[in-house]
Amino acid sequence: MDKINLITDKIKEYLEKINSLSLFNRTPSKKFIITAFTVIILLIGVFSAVTVISENRENTEETTLTDDSTQAVAAAVQENDMQEIKGNFLMVLTGDGNEKIELLSLVRLDSENENVSISFIDPGEITSVNGFLGDMNEHLLNGGINELVWSVGELADISIERYIIGDEQNFIDFMKSLGDTEINITDKVSYTHRGIPIIIEKGVQKLSADIMLKYFVYLCDNYETAPEKLVEAMIIYGKKMFDSSEDSVLDESFSKLLRYFSTDISVVDFTDYRKAVKNLASSENHIEISIAADPSELK
Repeated sequence: MDKINLITDKIKEYLEKINSLSLFNRTPSKKFIITAFTVIILLIGVFSAVTVISENRENTEETTLTDDSTQAVAAAVQENDMQEIKGNFLMVLTGDGNEKIELLSLVRLDSENENVSISFIDPGEITSVNGFLGDMNEHLLNGGINELVWSVGELADISIERYIIGDEQNFIDFMKSLGDTEINITDKVSYTHRGIPIIIEKGVQKLSADIMLKYFVYLCDNYETAPEKLVEAMIIYGKKMFDSSEDSVLDESFSKLLRYFSTDISVVDFTDYRKAVKNLASSENHIEISIAADPSELK
């Protein structure tokens, strides 16, 4: 009886975890419910076998099971027709060759309630995951983007559904594909980037991709004193990419994103939720944008 209770508790814990990792607001379809029920039966069988074979290997087997079963349930969820996005996206900008994290930001998109929340994370924050203790830069170097995503999730105690990561050269190439960026510089900028001094005058400026990168890195270095300026720049990029009524234009913008950055946002994701992305980026809609001082608020 104790073993049955243990299995029941683990199934409940697993389903709660799957629910917390959901990227999109959905009403479960009949097919999803059937698939989920099948997964539960498989869970009972596997947990029972694990208990009989070896109590000492319980944690290892649970990890493998969770990975495999998550994929099965995620595949079932993908077949649902709901179009609303509600989830956390990790945005990462690094120096060339991932030498240093310059931007580490969580963006929560909620298309149903028409709001976007953004939080910035100090790359010097320290966490311990997978037996490795280090700051965010060290986790990226040690285990790549997957370990970085894991570390940020542990730090903020939240789920992270997707990521986008690129370095300075990726940023420049991407911005060149979008053309010059018009932005209002509220205060004159004097900044040295990689030993090269730059000056950007106050007022409405049309910045080239190279100067836009330098301005963006300047904002990243000073996000604590003026986070709203960094948010403004991020929003400008989003609207520049996806504020269009033409699906072909949106698809081309997403293709550019895939070309220049590394991401686990798939073509299927974008195709299924193109309308929600379009609504969030549209200049015609009033989207509430907020800054969360604590990333743990993005739940």
